[in-house]
Amino acid sequence: MKIPDDQLLSHGPIPRAIGSIAIPMLIMMLTAISFNWLDAWYISRLGEAELTAIDIAFPLITFSSSIIFGGVGTGVSAAIAAYHASKDKASKALALRYGLGLALLIAFIITLAITFGGRQLLAMQNDNPAILDLSYTYCFWYFLLLPVMAIGATISAAMRGTGNAARPMVFSIIAMITDAVLTPFFTYSVETSWYSSLFLGLGIKGAALSTNVSYIVLTLLLLWDVRREKQGLDFSTPTNAHPNKQKILKRILATSLIAALVPMITNLIIGFSQSLLAQRGTAMLDAFSLSKRFEQFLIMLCIPVCAATMITISASQSHGLQERIQKTLKYSIKLLVSCSALLAVFMYFGSDLWFKAFTSKTEIFAEGASYFGHAFLHIVFLPLTLLINFAFQGISKPERPLPISISSIIVFQGLACYLIVSQGYASSWYYALLSLSTPLTFCLCYLLFKRQSLIKG
Repeated sequence: MKIPDDQLLSHGPIPRAIGSIAIPMLIMMLTAISFNWLDAWYISRLGEAELTAIDIAFPLITFSSSIIFGGVGTGVSAAIAAYHASKDKASKALALRYGLGLALLIAFIITLAITFGGRQLLAMQNDNPAILDLSYTYCFWYFLLLPVMAIGATISAAMRGTGNAARPMVFSIIAMITDAVLTPFFTYSVETSWYSSLFLGLGIKGAALSTNVSYIVLTLLLLWDVRREKQGLDFSTPTNAHPNKQKILKRILATSLIAALVPMITNLIIGFSQSLLAQRGTAMLDAFSLSKRFEQFLIMLCIPVCAATMITISASQSHGLQERIQKTLKYSIKLLVSCSALLAVFMYFGSDLWFKAFTSKTEIFAEGASYFGHAFLHIVFLPLTLLINFAFQGISKPERPLPISISSIIVFQGLACYLIVSQGYASSWYYALLSLSTPLTFCLCYLLFKRQSLIKG
């Protein structure tokens, strides 16, 4: 018997339900990863100073992404998935409006903070005036149009909440191709050819501007699609007399805050750790930052499965299908373990291939090999800790794993780094500790999830 499209997430086969969200998102993420890597590669061709400049900017960029893309996006997806499954059009429209308003407010605040305080934040990791100027220039122009990115991120998340992930995927590919094509023209200069006038030679500023242009393209395409085809979304549904306005807003705020909290703290700790490791030299800073950039790409690869799991669980929860929630989480755990283990093995033996794309410094290769050798289990279990947090969001209990997750990040990643570096121990001790803390965090959160009577096996 064919399952209707609007019941796929709550009653359809679990692999198909997850695949309907995850596969288009995965293609979108693979495209984003490819062009993020290409952006970093373009900038690294400008020189070692430019590479270090984007390395110290990396925590600020991922911090803002964790709030808007990970936080508000997750809150909107989870809310709209539940309202879409229950066919509540008015609540769905109101959730989208609240999500857009929240994302825009946060984006404006972040833009102002970077504009007026970005240089001081960057100086915590590097005090070289030339590198600071480069890094601040990149951040200033990158964050200037963050509100436009926020609109696109929220609409994409809303579409995924209705089970329509294909269109954001297509538009994202178009935007990323735009970025890849424009970046060389914005960034480099050519002096001797007839087409030299096409190359603006803006350096690191040009790389940020080309990214802005690509996000403008993405956001315009998404807005056009919502207005034209409505993808299960509708701005025009009347909501003035909605009886549960405060409840919907509270739900989105709570889920968004909690979804953003762990990655926010993680990125703060990454910035703190980078500032400590930078005391041992630029090579160690670059190696650690590039290693974390790989982890960011790994997380991006896993988010499609995590988001699809959360949306499927949320839709199942709205129908009281507890056994389906159990099977969905188990299926996703097996899927992510298979993928992350393969990537961890690859980086264990071939991390040089990753670092050679950005630099030729042998010191960075050696430190990077140490990271991926000693942090092997951390790489394997990192996607699973992300998944279990998404699973709690799907059952509308996102706050439950927070004490475990936040304590682990602060103690094992922040405090441990401080103690190890300040006492002069080798950085490998810190990396090895990550291999202990991340699996432990996942196991504790998983046991907590079992106590919710959602998993009985």
